[in-house]
Amino acid sequence: SYNFDGECFRRAVRDTIGDVSFRSDWGEYPQVTDEGILQEVYSDNALKFTGSGEVRAKFGQFVVEHLSCEPSSCVEVPGARVLMKLLQKDPNLHVGIATGGWRHTASAKLDHVKIEYEDLPFFSSDDGINRIDIMELCRESMGCSPSETIYVGDGKWDMHATKTLGSELINLYLIQCLET
Repeated sequence: SYNFDGECFRRAVRDTIGDVSFRSDWGEYPQVTDEGILQEVYSDNALKFTGSGEVRAKFGQFVVEHLSCEPSSCVEVPGARVLMKLLQKDPNLHVGIATGGWRHTASAKLDHVKIEYEDLPFFSSDDGINRIDIMELCRESMGCSPSETIYVGDGKWDMHATKTLGSELINLYLIQCLET
């Protein structure tokens, strides 16, 4: 969803607060989360941050519309659904979701690819602007130590966060590259 997600986010921001500029790469923002990027966009454009409510709602609307109109633009990483089911069935493992996206858009994408998450701890940009803090909230809710935790991610920000936390990372981007 990376490609359309960014476009929906930019549209939601511009539709809500006007013709603002964005940095050329999401990784240039100190907090690579929906809430963190939005706050930086306000700052970069010398605007007073008035809250994320309107942008958040508009972004959710655009994501849902996009998924409806272009369903093939958001597909499961091969094997992700099966992996999630297997992990959730293992009584020796704790599984949770920690995302830099807002919960409603992350849920829409998970629903779209039919990955079950309803019974899992779920932390998002609604819970904080800092990805590391979001990941920590999720880990702590499951009662695991950093060394017992393996995160699954696909961004350079995920690699940075797991190194900072002292945890391991399964990089989905590298797995996708190896499969193609």
